[in-house]
This record gives sequence, C-alpha cells and structure tokens, in this order.
Amino acid sequence: MLAPEVQWLEKLVDQEQWDKILQVTEQIVRRGGHTTVEYAHINYAVCRARAHRQELIHAIPAGELCRRLCQDTNQWDLLGRVLLVLGVAYGRSRSYSAALSALYDYFTYQSKYRAARHLLGHVWLNIGNVLYNSGGVAEARKAFQRAREEYQSLKNPEGHHTATQLLLECYLQVELRAVPALLAEMRAYAANYPSQQNSRAGYYLARARYAYRVGAYKWAGSLCVAGLAEPNKSTLTEFDLSLLLSSCLAAAGDHKNALGYALSARLKAIHANTFDLEFVAIEAMYDLMSKHGASLLQALDREYLEQGLDMIPFVGGFSLPERSNL
Repeated sequence: MLAPEVQWLEKLVDQEQWDKILQVTEQIVRRGGHTTVEYAHINYAVCRARAHRQELIHAIPAGELCRRLCQDTNQWDLLGRVLLVLGVAYGRSRSYSAALSALYDYFTYQSKYRAARHLLGHVWLNIGNVLYNSGGVAEARKAFQRAREEYQSLKNPEGHHTATQLLLECYLQVELRAVPALLAEMRAYAANYPSQQNSRAGYYLARARYAYRVGAYKWAGSLCVAGLAEPNKSTLTEFDLSLLLSSCLAAAGDHKNALGYALSARLKAIHANTFDLEFVAIEAMYDLMSKHGASLLQALDREYLEQGLDMIPFVGGFSLPERSNL
C-alpha cells in the first residue's frame, strides 16, 4: 500500500497536472522516509512531468532510476509505463539507440503485465516514430501497421487514426499508390469524429502532403489554408500546416509569404516547447533568406511593422540593416 501522499501523486499524474507534480515531488523527497516502491512511483511522476515539459535532461535520469527500482521490486506495470516514457524522451533527444532499447525492453516483461498491456499500441507507435526519424522508413512502416492493429483490437479509434497518419507519411516516401486508401480512412474518421482534435485538420494536412508530393503545389497550399482554418487542432498540427504552406508558397514563387509562414511555424514550435521542430523552421527560414537575399526579409519586415509585429527577436537586428530607413 502506497503512502497517501504518493497515492495523491499518482492521481496528479492521471490528471496530467505536470507543474503541480513537480511541486509535490519536491516536498515529498525533502521529507523522505519512503519505501523503494514509493520512490519508484515518485521518480516515474517526475519523469512524466519533465518529459511533458520537454525538460529531457531531467526526465531521463528520473526515468532510469524508476526503471532500476521497478526491476528490483518487481513493479512490472510501472516498469512498462516508464519504459514507454523513456522511449519517448530518448527519441525526442535524438538518442535513437537508447530509445529503441527502452521501447523494445517493454516486450521483455510483457507476460508479467496486467494494466500495462494496454500500452502495446503506444509502444509500437513510438517505435515507428524513432525508426522513421532515424531514417528507417521501411521498418517504421511495419511498426505503424502493428500499432494500427493493436489500436483496432482495443477499439481505440483515436490511436488508430494517429497510426494511420504516420503510416501515410511512410507511404508518401516509398509507395504513393497506397496513399489514397489511407486518405479515405482519414476522411471517414473526420466525418465520424468531427469534434476530435486534429480529425479534420489532420485530414487536410495529409491530403496536402500528398498533393505536394505529386507536384500540385497550389492545391497543396489551398489544403493547408483550409487546415489552418479548422478550430480544433493541436499546436504541432499548426506547425506542420504552416511549414508545408511555406514550402508550397516557395514552390509557387511567393518567397516573401513563404518566409512568413516559416516564421509562423517557428513560433508554433516555440509555443509547444518543441525545440527540435523550431530548428527545422529556422532552417527553412535561413534557406529562403540565403537564396533570395536581404530584400526578401526587408519586404516582410516592412509588412509586419505595419501590423505592429517586430521580426528582430527572430532574425536579429544585423539582418535588417535598413530598418532605420523604413
């Protein structure tokens, strides 16, 4: 039986109150006197909260300590949970080998799980993410398909939809003929679950990626605009739509607005505390500025200043030497 304060901490984890969790754990650790099992739960909570806040340098040590404590005390369900979180945290820090090690280690204890069995779809989904981000598209495709199967068996339409989106990303690279069938599935999901976050915006994004891949840049851009107009979407979906719209505009020769949407994507990444995506947006901005010169940046800056927006915090004053003449 866990101490009452640790039970409360578990409830905070279920409620995803990340800031509160960090406040509570600091107080709990300061008081001390807990069992090894309780310290496993405390470090799991810290790992979850830090990972959610993108504080990976602190999330991973807490997760690794929880991992060892769970193995020492046979806390198998908690071990399955922390292995998933560690896999996500290592993946986001681009430590792909460590991420795969943690995620595949989940299967080592699969026969011992009770509650942690329902995580199987999430594990395959994140294995697919790590493989995809490390260049293993063919293997990632198999993992996303396994995730789809698990979510379907659990009657989890949201998870199935997410896995379908990611599977589609793989097929866009290796097998375009498989894409229309997946788009049809996504359209059906959007129709059946219109209020679900990203259902419609995600469908527009997927169609836009397909249109861009086959060279229909104007149509892809229109789909991105439609996706951005959808009210129920995540910040990361907004990032993807903005960055893809930037590429569409650049392909159509509208480099000024392409730069504007690349900057918008960067702001979305900052808002989501997703720094690896911010670097992707910065690269897109730099690519446009290096190809089309200072006049492109100055034209956009002139337009933004009229709207009361200042670009200097994002491009640096040295990039706008003619600001004083505007």
